[in-house]
Amino acid sequence: MMKEVKVFENVDDLSKGCAEFIFNEIKNNLQTKNIVNIVLSGGTTPIESYKYMAHLLKDKPEIVSKINWFIGDERWVPSVDKESNNRLVHQFLLDPINAPEGNLYSWHACEKDHYKCADDYDKLIQNHFHYDGGADILLLGMGDDGHTASLFPGGKTLLQEGEFGSLSPDISLSAIAVYVNKTNTWRLTLTPQFINKAKLIIFLISGAKKRESYNKVLKGDTSLPASWISGRNVFYFITKDLLPKENIRENKTTLKKLSELKSILKKCKKVIIAFSGGVDSSFLLYMAYTVLGKENVLAVTANSETYPGKEMKDAVFFTEKYGITHKIISTCEISEINEKGNPPNRCYYCKKELFNELKKIAREEHYNQVIEGSNKDDERDFRPGSKAIQELNIRSPLKEAQLTKDEIRSLSKDMDLPFWNKPAFACLTSRFPYHTEINKDILKKIEKAEEYLNSLGFTQCRVRYFGDKVSVEVEEDRVQEAMILKSNIESALNQLGFESVEIDPEGYRTGRMNLLLKNEK
Repeated sequence: MMKEVKVFENVDDLSKGCAEFIFNEIKNNLQTKNIVNIVLSGGTTPIESYKYMAHLLKDKPEIVSKINWFIGDERWVPSVDKESNNRLVHQFLLDPINAPEGNLYSWHACEKDHYKCADDYDKLIQNHFHYDGGADILLLGMGDDGHTASLFPGGKTLLQEGEFGSLSPDISLSAIAVYVNKTNTWRLTLTPQFINKAKLIIFLISGAKKRESYNKVLKGDTSLPASWISGRNVFYFITKDLLPKENIRENKTTLKKLSELKSILKKCKKVIIAFSGGVDSSFLLYMAYTVLGKENVLAVTANSETYPGKEMKDAVFFTEKYGITHKIISTCEISEINEKGNPPNRCYYCKKELFNELKKIAREEHYNQVIEGSNKDDERDFRPGSKAIQELNIRSPLKEAQLTKDEIRSLSKDMDLPFWNKPAFACLTSRFPYHTEINKDILKKIEKAEEYLNSLGFTQCRVRYFGDKVSVEVEEDRVQEAMILKSNIESALNQLGFESVEIDPEGYRTGRMNLLLKNEK
């Protein structure tokens, strides 16, 4: 058995690298054979790779027609269900490349009983690979509990009709039905025996929370099903946060800034934190909670039309995870902003209303200081809200400690905080040009439009509203991908009521409306 580990800087690089590797392997295989058999993984991890693969295979029917696709595992749901791996593979890979339907071999979940469904797929696999042995390329993921495909620790399998058996690495069948105790659900999966026959096996793994399991798998801990995979050629495509944890804060400058932050927080004694659920405020909240103790920290989140629901969910998740006291208040900034004519300093009015409310709570509940999460880098951007912060004597400990966004992300990552790599977010009013009325109904539509873009995998995106049209911004290195999906994006946004939709060729830029303001001047 040959094992090789390929380390990538981030998920995007990992996804591209995996897609390119598989594409090259397909071409290599087609030099010596007429058909390539590929087994695909389900779950969320491979979606980005499937998108890149689709881009590489698009308009190449001479290659696509020579690929047989198999789905390695399946949930016990109809094929059109949002949880179905069949649907996922179609949406992100097979449909975009117009793969012949006859080239896909998938489970018929929910059409038969569990045993019959697995037995049918087992016979299909046995017949198809009778002469060829195993798949040419087989893609796997790995969960933080060490499961792979639908082989879960402690799972039980239906070995024959009506008879259960313990899930083990030496099952002689090719396809089985598995009962997963963790989720109390049935799953369908290829077995370790068949997986290990593959000529090339690729694990696609990302996320620091999987670090412990990943390193156990490499050491051969057989309590984790991912360790049961021991084919001829096994590649582990991983992000660097899976490597053994390094010294958390090797950078002496960052260490000094962190120490200064702790000193600032100690002097504040008892604090209210303006908590948005973003990278900066999450890090600040966690540090205040660590330094001052739970009883001396109150997180306050303002709920308004300009604050998306998914951001609120993140804020609630974070405070519940650490048991931090969290208060949600309602604010209404839009009326005053529109009364003022939506000026370039609109952020000033929002912040002033918010922090006046937080100071009132501080007085009533006997907190010493209100603090917020601006960092050192924020000094470089046009941020009129900072004037309100200064006027109301609100402290910005991250900025005072000279911590930059990169340093905050790095420290958050090393501390395993949930949102260390969360994209930057600005309130929804930033989607409107200055001096135009902010409409509540359009705000809701913009929120839904950006949620749709998120569902396509675009994490850093904006839908800018210009009255007669909207401009869609995505990550600069993914503009071409958005162009490929333009008809889908246009259709979805048309349904929301946006008649004219453009994809910005320059991609996402922070402070885009500020740039337009400068150009006007």
